[in-house]
Amino acid sequence: MASSTLSSVTLSQLCSSKNGVFSPSQALLVKPSRTHVVGKNKRMRVASMATSIPADRVPDMSKRELMNLLLLGTLSLPTAAMLVPYATFFVPPGSGGAGGGVIAKDALGNDILVAEWLKTHGPGDRTLTQGLKSLALVHADIDEGKVVFVPWVETDFRTGEDPWWA
Repeated sequence: MASSTLSSVTLSQLCSSKNGVFSPSQALLVKPSRTHVVGKNKRMRVASMATSIPADRVPDMSKRELMNLLLLGTLSLPTAAMLVPYATFFVPPGSGGAGGGVIAKDALGNDILVAEWLKTHGPGDRTLTQGLKSLALVHADIDEGKVVFVPWVETDFRTGEDPWWA
């Protein structure tokens, strides 16, 4: 196996951009023959060379503000597109009408149709249905063949007081 050796290089040569050792096009061509480990007693001294950007290369405030607005605009659209469906998951579905009525549901969550309900349930049947609130009095109306519960806002006929559920 052939080994390659490098000549001793000073620190300024390593940091210069003209050096071919750190060039990406030649990085794959150099294969080290063995790994050199620095011992405990030997120390390698590295000096950093700070550079500064010339004043004519720094963007002015209007360019910086424009870039900030572009960044905000590009991030806000996908963020809103992800946040709106996530937030609407936690909002309960609306009743759908301004009258305040809710379509009555059976135990399985299906709409109660008047014709089908009367076939299977006799007069005075006290089967529970899903509606507005638990233990609240409601008016039962019929709209397009479906039973609709509307809140009872009049005085409670049992006690003569204002309804506690309204």
